[in-house]
Amino acid sequence: MRISDSMLSQSYSYNLNNSLEKLDKMQTQMSTQKTYQLPSDNPNAARRVITLQDKLSQVKTYQTNISDSLTFMNETTSTMDSMNDLMTQALSNLTTVKNGSQDSSDLNNYADKFSATLKSLLDYANTTYNDQYLFAGTDNSTKPFDYNSDSSAVDIKSDITGDLNVRVSQSSIQKINVSGSDLFSTIVTQNGNLNTSDVVGNTTNSSTAIYGSDGKAYTLNLTYKKTDADTYSMNYDIVNGSGTSVYSTPQASLELKFDSGTGKLQTINGNAPDKINIKSSAQGIDFLLDSSSLTVKNSAASMTYSANQKTNIFNTLIQIKNELKSGTLPTDEQQTAVQNFLNNLINQESAIGNVQDQLDSTNTMLTTNVTNLTSLISKQADVDVAKLTIDLQSQETALQATYKIASMVLPKSLLDYL
Repeated sequence: MRISDSMLSQSYSYNLNNSLEKLDKMQTQMSTQKTYQLPSDNPNAARRVITLQDKLSQVKTYQTNISDSLTFMNETTSTMDSMNDLMTQALSNLTTVKNGSQDSSDLNNYADKFSATLKSLLDYANTTYNDQYLFAGTDNSTKPFDYNSDSSAVDIKSDITGDLNVRVSQSSIQKINVSGSDLFSTIVTQNGNLNTSDVVGNTTNSSTAIYGSDGKAYTLNLTYKKTDADTYSMNYDIVNGSGTSVYSTPQASLELKFDSGTGKLQTINGNAPDKINIKSSAQGIDFLLDSSSLTVKNSAASMTYSANQKTNIFNTLIQIKNELKSGTLPTDEQQTAVQNFLNNLINQESAIGNVQDQLDSTNTMLTTNVTNLTSLISKQADVDVAKLTIDLQSQETALQATYKIASMVLPKSLLDYL
């Protein structure tokens, strides 16, 4: 078969175009540092990159959550450190005034000191960060702690029981706050069970000691009456040492429903189980009853109680201040109440410190994930600059050689055949 000049020129043009396309592709890759420009250039690699980028975006979101959470918790621990110093000094003042002179001017001076302590503690309790109250749970609509109308007591003005939770990994959600109820409120936790075999109408009684702001003991009486299958009405009363109720009228009943399968408490008055605020201002009684662990099962009713601290610290400080102004020394019970609050404060600081350590560890792991995912994305999408540089130089050399050979083999211009 005779190979004509026309065939040579056509073959040359075809190969030259291929070489120019390869060179253009390499130059584009060098300028963009990417192995492909459109998903259609390499669908498999593009799909893997999109998947990896989604994972990387999630990880970076978790890192942002952790960073914001750690900043929030640092502000919380700083405020709690200030409270710790404040209450340590208050405890020292209590010891001094109890063991020192009973001169009225001295007692008035100490009354002023406790008044200042109360003001500072109230300010710390209402601390905000980024327009969010540190100890208000999830409710930021109202300042959580403030005086009542006649300034005789400090009242809780919002729901301070909520937990602030953030997602820190695909499978982990972390609580990052110290709720006001955990820190400042007395939480009486109830454990045990009611007997599911009881007939409708049967009642179960239970009681535990509680305390007023002056340290005096009272008794909380609880009565559970079975009204239907897995359903009970609960009534409570508080009585003094003489057995007299602190309430002028009985308190309203609460309806408790239990899950028939698990026996766990399901609702209180139709809502998810929550802490019940029980108070009597005249006696300085203000605490939360946590019945969420109460169950029903086929065994004799049995209940136990525990409390994180004995009294509301704000009203205890008010009581101490008022009694000092009237010439009365603080009681051992009041000193114990301040010590209990300080102990609870230290425990809450320790708990949030553990969470900070966990988040630091999680953040370290996420940083490693970011590095690995970034490397995998780079392997799929980024060029090997060193290799591409050599390939580009080789392609340019080959193209120049092609031009030179063509000039020797094809003495006529390509234009002669176009």
